[in-house]
Amino acid sequence: GLAAMMVSVMRTARAVGLPLWGIYTDMHPGTVELFIGIAGALDFALFYVSGQIMDKYGRRWALIPMLVGMGIANFALLGAHDATAFLIVALIMSLANATGSGLVLTLGADMAPPEDRSNFLALWRLLLDGGAAATPMVLSLLTAAIALPGAIGVFGLMSLVSAWWGHRSLNKLGIK
Repeated sequence: GLAAMMVSVMRTARAVGLPLWGIYTDMHPGTVELFIGIAGALDFALFYVSGQIMDKYGRRWALIPMLVGMGIANFALLGAHDATAFLIVALIMSLANATGSGLVLTLGADMAPPEDRSNFLALWRLLLDGGAAATPMVLSLLTAAIALPGAIGVFGLMSLVSAWWGHRSLNKLGIK
């Protein structure tokens, strides 16, 4: 559940942190939004591929690449100080995010006990949404404490640790 929550956290961190980074590096807001829109189109174009990955290779092949990719992209964002680098990192983040499209709800459905499915899925969704809701506040607090580059780095590290945790959890649960 914690690794799945981190998928929601990293998606929210991307949605909040990417525009902040663009403004932080003095890019024009219109350029930032255009590049985020282009990256979003890539994300949207790959939704179907994510389902194919999960069905053919298993949930692990969606979870681990998504979290590792988001972690690496967060670290790469720290070096993105011009428009071209920003666009490349935004595209990498979208590619990583797209590998996990539909993942957290699929994992929830996989793990839900048949006798109490609705309660399990309600708690699962609460965990996911709680992580997503807390992310902007955590990003703000980290930015206030250690500046935006430090906050982005912390989220990158959290993503990589979550990839390890997710791999470990899927092994324990016997989920492919």
